[in-house]
Amino acid sequence: MFFSEVNLVLAHIGIRPIYAEKYNDLLSPAFKCKNWFGAKTDLRKNANKLSWRAKLLPWLNKFERIDGFMRQNCLLKKSLNGYLFIGKDEGVIVKGVASSLEPNFFDNYVIAERLFPELSNPVIRKFSFNAHDVLMQKIIPIKRRLNWRDWEEIYPNIINQLLGNIFSSGHFSVSSVREIKMELDSNISNSISQQSSLKIQFNEIFNLFNEIYGLINPNEAFDSLPMVIQFAHGDLTPDNCLYTGDRFILIDWDNGGNHCCFYDLIIPKIYDKDALAWKKFHQISMENIFNAEFFGPSGGMFVEHLQRVLGVEPVATQIKLGILFSIVEMAVKNFKRHQTDEWQDDGGEILVIIKKVLLSIRDSISPGEI
Repeated sequence: MFFSEVNLVLAHIGIRPIYAEKYNDLLSPAFKCKNWFGAKTDLRKNANKLSWRAKLLPWLNKFERIDGFMRQNCLLKKSLNGYLFIGKDEGVIVKGVASSLEPNFFDNYVIAERLFPELSNPVIRKFSFNAHDVLMQKIIPIKRRLNWRDWEEIYPNIINQLLGNIFSSGHFSVSSVREIKMELDSNISNSISQQSSLKIQFNEIFNLFNEIYGLINPNEAFDSLPMVIQFAHGDLTPDNCLYTGDRFILIDWDNGGNHCCFYDLIIPKIYDKDALAWKKFHQISMENIFNAEFFGPSGGMFVEHLQRVLGVEPVATQIKLGILFSIVEMAVKNFKRHQTDEWQDDGGEILVIIKKVLLSIRDSISPGEI
């Protein structure tokens, strides 16, 4: 079914299909992992992590025999929300996502192209097909791949461009802490009632959220504080930033959308539950958020942006609540996206990470109460 779907889409837009239907047996239940088809090393590495590795490894020899054929014409990746096809001969990238999982898929790319033209790859064509939303872009020549060490230097410059364009365009809104909390509570309740898997993990996150919120905002004393909602990329990592030799291009705006203004700030730290930003969360203030142990130069940029939008200097509680809201928004988004049986384990991973981060935050605010 997967290869057939991709072939139909490619035929629909006039790209030579990859004629892979005869390899449908590769998509047995044993072959469900997010990797480039043809990337043998990645498959072996991930196979060692997965509970069904004993089933997956025997497939690799068979897969290697068609590896060369696949690489001659394309690279193909099956992802959590759809698939990505890179047609090397045609010089295009074709991305398809399930419409039900990514309802704002088209809007995110349109907004990104309008707000950040110097950081985005223009969309050549977009359309809907077989319950998938599909868009096509040109391949970007990459000078070199980026890693996390590069990212420490590059990230502040990217953030500076993003925040500057958001402010100059006026593409943001202001809500009170109470309004954001109420909307989050509603989204969480609706998500739990509508979804079938990962409810235990998500309920634990919901409970921690409410506990931490009560510690930061006792007696709802700060409910009237203003908070900025703005468009975020949603997954700012080195993998989603391409260096062309003269500029940087951000890709994969699927996770984008309107979020609390600190959403893009927390991405580099969220995968490190032991980061001092979480262990010393109670110490975050206007003065030290830009310190290396917290969020570095980018932290100061986000606080300055918040001050510029609101016209007044924010207080430490605003910053803490904004970061907390952003973390929980991320949990809601990932919970909704990880509802298919084949990806439940993957969905659990990010929720486990977020739970550990919230535990560190709670412990920093109320040490010794556990």
